[in-house]
Amino acid sequence: MEKDLAPVGRHAYAPDVSFDGGNMDCGNGLLLLIRRHIDPLPPGGLLEIRSTEASVEEDLPAWCRLTSNEMVSWTRNGEQRSYLVSKGKFTPRAATSGVTAAADAAAQPFAFQPAVAITIPASLPAPAPAPTIAPLSVMGIGSWPRPRWMVQAIHDHMEGRLAEADYQSTADDAVRLAVDAQLRAGVDVVTDGEQRRESYSSRFANALAGVDTINHGTTINRMGKPIPVPRVTGKISRKRPVEVRDMEFLRASTKHLVKMTLPGPFTMAKQAQDDFYKDEAAMAMDYADAVNAEIKDLFKAGADIVQIDEPWMAQHPDKAREYGVTALNRALDGVGGTIAVHLCFGYAAVVKDKAREYGFLAELEGSKANQISIQAAQPDLDLKVLREMPSKTIILGVISLGDLSIETPEIVASRIRKAFDHVPPERVVIAPDCGMKYLPRDVALGKLKAMVEGTKIVRKELGR
Repeated sequence: MEKDLAPVGRHAYAPDVSFDGGNMDCGNGLLLLIRRHIDPLPPGGLLEIRSTEASVEEDLPAWCRLTSNEMVSWTRNGEQRSYLVSKGKFTPRAATSGVTAAADAAAQPFAFQPAVAITIPASLPAPAPAPTIAPLSVMGIGSWPRPRWMVQAIHDHMEGRLAEADYQSTADDAVRLAVDAQLRAGVDVVTDGEQRRESYSSRFANALAGVDTINHGTTINRMGKPIPVPRVTGKISRKRPVEVRDMEFLRASTKHLVKMTLPGPFTMAKQAQDDFYKDEAAMAMDYADAVNAEIKDLFKAGADIVQIDEPWMAQHPDKAREYGVTALNRALDGVGGTIAVHLCFGYAAVVKDKAREYGFLAELEGSKANQISIQAAQPDLDLKVLREMPSKTIILGVISLGDLSIETPEIVASRIRKAFDHVPPERVVIAPDCGMKYLPRDVALGKLKAMVEGTKIVRKELGR
């Protein structure tokens, strides 16, 4: 809940419509009900939502901010909470004397009315030329912690229990919360938090032609364990845009610079069982063509940066040297926007012991990418390798995701300064080590705020 909006004993204004959301959280149907009740109200109309779910205290104000509605007041009596929300900006009206908290509001009649459809434009104007990303800008890597209701929605949708329209509406709400958190933290470049994805790579990879996702194959992960992966049974190609709607929604959600992420062709090739090509490099080239088509559509939809995630280059450096840069450059052929490539040693929640150096990194100097994102905080990486990429902007990982402690701004600042021994500030952008999906939301927000404040310290030292 917003710090400046403390609970009151009773609402000062009578609602026009009331409903009881029970113990539903914001993704598990509650926001669908809110929209059903608030859409028919006139501007300034008041909706009361009753709820026993504690997470609504945080999620509902964020939803209000991002939808241009206004939280007027809220009450708490034990587990029962009552929220009064204005449709659009609140205009004070005559106060009423008999309006109580949730217990009294239970007597209010429900007013179920048809929902008004929410539409996203099918296409957007072509974007302006790619903007310059200012030195020492701050951005997330990609993923943001998903509320438990979003995780459930992903599973329900994949298993056919949640219709496409309801899934997308639920995911839109999760994206709004992720965007709001990043804006509150003060980042310069915003992502959608990868809220719609079951993983950073599988959503895109499983949408391609030539892949059998029912009878999966196996591969060996970085811990030496077999894992299920898509089985390639035909020529890889992109059937349709996969993340364009995601990009359009993100672009419409903020005026900040925005970034969308895609799995890279090398990583997808390593995360697949090849039962068709019998040539891993050839398969990677077709993956590259699919990525290329998606990148171009993402820039048309308003992306400022597209990031290619290639963590498996660090796991398989020898194979990466054989065809990794070739496949990456094919994916970037004819692309006119800002491209970042993210290399990491794996999610900290999964890979505990990080390497102290990359086996494949300097080779990316030969790529068409503009920015290279590295994991430098948790493994305490030797940053001398940065000298071997003189043409690239470095997205410097300064937030460790290996524990739940929140860095101080001073710690963040010290990590940034270390990079300046090897690369000038003009070629440094600040980020966490990796995606933050496995962190609790409050910890992720705290770490993001520390990253922003630590960067401010360094900017001030440099007179910026």
